[in-house]
Order: sequence, then C-alpha cells, then structure tokens
Amino acid sequence: MRALYLKIAAASVLCVQAAQAEVSINANQTKNMVCSDGVCAPTAKKAYLNVKDLQKLLKSSDIKVTTGAGAKTMGVDVPLTWTSTHRLTLDAIYRVEIKAPVTVAGTGALTIVYNDGGTGGDLLFVNNARIDFWDLGSSLVINGRSYALLNDIATLASAIANDPAASYALAKDYDAAADGTYRKPPIVTMFTGAFEGLGHRIDHLTVDGQVKLGDPHTGLFAWIDAGGLVRDIILRHAKVSSGSRWADAGLIAGENSGIIAHVIVSGAVTGTGDHAAVGGIAGWNAYNGTIEHSSAVAIKVLTGLYPDDAGGVAGLNVGVIAGAAATGTVSGGRFTGGLVGENDQGAHITQSYAAVTVAETDVALVGGLTGFNRGAVDNSYATGNVTGYFAGGFTTENDKKGTIVASYSNGLVTGQYEPAGFVSDQEAPDGSLADDYWDLDTSGFSDPGQGCGNIANCPGVTGLTDVQLKSALPAGFDPVVWGQNAAINNGYPYLLTNPPPQR
Repeated sequence: MRALYLKIAAASVLCVQAAQAEVSINANQTKNMVCSDGVCAPTAKKAYLNVKDLQKLLKSSDIKVTTGAGAKTMGVDVPLTWTSTHRLTLDAIYRVEIKAPVTVAGTGALTIVYNDGGTGGDLLFVNNARIDFWDLGSSLVINGRSYALLNDIATLASAIANDPAASYALAKDYDAAADGTYRKPPIVTMFTGAFEGLGHRIDHLTVDGQVKLGDPHTGLFAWIDAGGLVRDIILRHAKVSSGSRWADAGLIAGENSGIIAHVIVSGAVTGTGDHAAVGGIAGWNAYNGTIEHSSAVAIKVLTGLYPDDAGGVAGLNVGVIAGAAATGTVSGGRFTGGLVGENDQGAHITQSYAAVTVAETDVALVGGLTGFNRGAVDNSYATGNVTGYFAGGFTTENDKKGTIVASYSNGLVTGQYEPAGFVSDQEAPDGSLADDYWDLDTSGFSDPGQGCGNIANCPGVTGLTDVQLKSALPAGFDPVVWGQNAAINNGYPYLLTNPPPQR
C-alpha cells in the first residue's frame, strides 16, 4: 500500500516538472528544434515544432519527433492531420499528451512511445482529444505493441472471440444506438489482450443482460481477465442491466481482473439478482484487478433488494482503485457506497473521491465513499449526502482489518442506527484511523465526539468546522498529494492528480 502511495505522489511531482520541460507541436514558429534525416529533436528543454512544418515533412518521408536536451514530455497541442503513406513517431522520455485531434487521413501510420528512458509516464488524451484513422489497414504501434484497427462493437467482439489475447484499437467514435439492445454482453469472451480506445466515444450502448448462472457477468466486456487492458475509452448514455443470480454488472465490465485505465463512463447500471456486485465502471474489481485514473460521471447505480454491493465505480473491490472518481447517485445493495460498495480485505483505494448521493431504505450499510471497509483507504474524500439505516459520512463499518488514513467527508448524514460524521461502526483497533476528518457544519453532526457512531471521541478522527476545512490543509494531509484553492472543489481540499471538474 505504501509503495503505491509513493508512486502516485511521485507522479504528481513529475507532472509539475514535465510541464516545464516539453516538446510542443503547435501553431507557433518552430523553435529549439532541429529536423534532420527524418528526426526532429529539441535543443532545449522547452521546444516548439510548428504543425505545418511537421505536415510538410510527412509529405515526403517518415518523421520521428523525440524529446531530449532537458525536454521530457511531448504534447500535440493543435489539430494534426496528414494524408501521405508515411509514419509519424512520437517518442517521449516521460509522457505523450494528445491535447487536440490527430487524424491519420490517408494510409499512413502512427507510432507512440512513452517512458522511453523514464518511468511513471503515460499516454494521455486531454480535453476530449482523440486519434482518428480513416483506413483500418493503417499501422498503429504503441510502446512496441501493434494494434488492429476496428470501428464498431460487432467487429471488435468477433475479433476478440477469435483471439482474446491480441491488441485492438477503436479507429473512430461509434454510436451503438443502431445496434439495438444487446441481450448479453457484446464481448462475452474472457479478454486477456489490450483494447485502446484512442480517446473515442461509444454512445448509447444498451445491454439488458439475460445471462445464466454459468455466464454471470455483464457490461461492454463480460470479464477482463488477468493481463487484460482496457483504456482511453468514453462510454456515454450507456445502460447496462442484469437480473441474474451472481451476475456482476458494470458499464465497462462485469468483472475486472486486469487493468482499466483512463476511462470515463456515464449512464445507468442496474442489478437485481442476489449475490451481485454492481458498479458504474466494474461490478467486481477482482483479485489482481486495477481501476486507475477513471471516472463515472453523473452515474446512476441501482439495485434491488438482493444484490450484495453497489458503488459508483465498483460494487465490490478486491483489487486496487487509484485516482478514480464518481458523481451521481447510488442506491440499493447490502453494502452501498459512493465509490465502492464493499472494499474487501487486501483491497486498496487511494487518491479517489465520490461526490455521490447515496441512499438505501432497507437495512443496509451506506457510506459516502464505501459502504463497508475491510481493506485500506488513503488520501480520499466523500462529499455526497448519505441516507440509510446504518449511515456514515465516509464509510459505515470499518472492519477489524480496515484502515483509513488522510481522508475526509462533508456530506449530510441521515441514519437510524449509530449514524456518524465519518464512520458509523468502528470495529478496527486504535490506529486504523489516522488524520481523518469530517465537517461539523455540513454533516449534521456538530458534536466533536460524533466522528464514530459506536465510539465517542474515537481516536484518529477529528471534526472541523467548514471554515477550518477550507482555510488550510488539515494536519497529516501531504501537500505533494493535496491542494487547496477557493476556486476548486468549493474550497475544500482536493487531490492534485485527480481534481474535480471546474465549473
């Protein structure tokens, strides 16, 4: 757990450093760049390559744009299009950021290399940017992996059925309304390969799962297995539902044992079968599963009387959730949380938040971030209102093996049995809560002794007034991880690498 925290914290420092040392493809005059023999390289840590100059070079030859001379990251800051057959290679020590549309309009090719000599870098799509390919026969290579280009769900599902370990990429946006309603997950094959969305959208996916006990999970993918990777895709206006027993349901995947990264989902997911886990991104983030830098936006998660777990990002988490966020509403489930319904033993949630209205009228455990915590949570927060029989601003029950560190909640809490500002039922030993806080003014619990519902003045949890919570980072909040700005997150502490959208 500590190693992962340090890795993410270090990444936030690298982001700041990288912003000051970049090769930028933009509309400015080419500066501090030398292009020779098919290679454009910087001569200083801040360099510009004019997009028209690059397009002219691509007319006659393959071109490789690199970092170096102090420049570690690369950004495509303006729209870039070429129609020739030539290959563009973007090669960065640290990170490649696609900040504007890139279009391979002919039969050309694209190679992207990040972390070439560095660590902690990534491929990022910013401000709804994407990479379009007009010809499905074009070549796409990312970090040495060749991707087959596809442009619809049916072709993707067929290809994965034939080779579930291969690599695929979506060549353009796709509207699944024409597909009608799927009666089972579009991709039923257990997926162990890589799917790269290239920043594209899939709109109006509708799955009304009629799965049986032997095929229990539903979503765009039924099951992402160990080794599988799904990233850089946006699902909008999606609807996924399942009523079968043990049928885990999520918009991206019913069950995830691989990696889901840089995805954004919106829509509704419903599960009414018993022993089900229902989540905005994945129903069950299983053993070895990771969900990172992903968001469920304006999500609606709804379950009936029988499902076990409901959460804005995942119903049940046994893996790692890092840099995730959820907004919207979650209701139902034995364990119901704004981000995760049940965070199980060995699981880890870090640098994540939920701004979700969480409610359940039956006898259930309802919390702003998690309904039940048996794992580890650090550097996370919950801002949504919570209503339930058992209710806590951050979590309902922190089990004997659970830990919650450097986190806070500020939502209004309404409950019938031992409701509290932060944790309703604190079962873990002293020391499992550390540097945790709740808002005395907004939570409905103004008594500083009501951080925990079953223990007065439980150690590790402190009530702060709204003014105090907004005036400075609380003790124990690392300024490398946390920031504070009156114009961001309504003035409350926010995560530097996972800020909420600014209005």
